[in-house]
Amino acid sequence: MTSLPMAFDLLRDAALKDRIAHHLTCYAKRLQRIELINLQSNPDLLAALMSYFSAGELLLDDDDMDLTKLERVVGYVNRQVN
Repeated sequence: MTSLPMAFDLLRDAALKDRIAHHLTCYAKRLQRIELINLQSNPDLLAALMSYFSAGELLLDDDDMDLTKLERVVGYVNRQVN
């Protein structure tokens, strides 16, 4: 689902674009908001969060924000399979 918006402008088929727009909005409506708060006062949670983000998938540049200094993280999850 995350790659569809990137490819959307490259598509020429209007019917396919309509289907993508429909499915993306249906997917977005099912997402639930979660918040991790007070990270600085909970070292175990901060360590778990850093472990999750540093599993090889997230490659930060030198000028990116320092995730260890965050106090709150907001994310969206889909709790069931489409």
